[in-house]
Amino acid sequence: MIISYLLSIRLPRGPVRIGPDIDPRSIESKIDEEPSPGEEKKRELVCKELGAELKNCSIDFVRCWFQWNFFEPKVIPNDTENYLFPLDDFVSAMKEDNIEIVGVIANGYSRFLPQGINADNSRDYVDRMVKMARAVVHHYKNSISVWQIENEPNWWDEHYATHWRSGGIWIEPGMRDLILGSLHDTIREEDPDATIMINLEADEKKTQWSYYAKYCDVLGLDFYPNYMRSTPVDASEVKFSSEVKKNDWIVGLCRGNGVSVGPFIFRIRQC
Repeated sequence: MIISYLLSIRLPRGPVRIGPDIDPRSIESKIDEEPSPGEEKKRELVCKELGAELKNCSIDFVRCWFQWNFFEPKVIPNDTENYLFPLDDFVSAMKEDNIEIVGVIANGYSRFLPQGINADNSRDYVDRMVKMARAVVHHYKNSISVWQIENEPNWWDEHYATHWRSGGIWIEPGMRDLILGSLHDTIREEDPDATIMINLEADEKKTQWSYYAKYCDVLGLDFYPNYMRSTPVDASEVKFSSEVKKNDWIVGLCRGNGVSVGPFIFRIRQC
């Protein structure tokens, strides 16, 4: 059994409602604090329980956000590499139960980015992104063999318009090639045997999938048959995946309002 979108783990971003007796600076300061031994033990146990439950359900792999601000909550100086790796317990638990992880790396959603990142300076953004991605892939390369780079790059304009992404880089010409090419090359350098995946929003068939194919080994097509309305559900768009499949790429991820409503079909490109 394969569950395509089982896990979505993220840190809070944006405005937070707090009581009048709480100093916001005290909350921000906790970003730099190390978790207590008790918290680390609890996280380890939760991950082990999760792994056991997934194994009991005969689940082969999970897809999980490896979001930037897990590893770099605040922008770190360029001459340092003080990254955190809070997903170690999760990765170890999945590996122990033989559950493969598809790690989604360098998604540029605003809520996933480190505090202080400059999303109006493409060169600074990409340099920092590559540095983070290199550290993460190097750290997990003996445990994770499949990486999805970014998220729905053919839909960045829509993400920007709806404020899922912010900053001028998302409407800057050539950014798709720069970001995807940089992530592809970084993963290839750190782990030549890794499988690289790109997923595309596919409801309107405007995927330009052949354009993105040069940056990956696996293509993903995201369908949202009830995204605009709850009923009736129109799954006819999913037929579009057959066109991609003819070229020995596949990928079907059928979702509705963020919840999986269909199977994730996973095939490696045949060369």
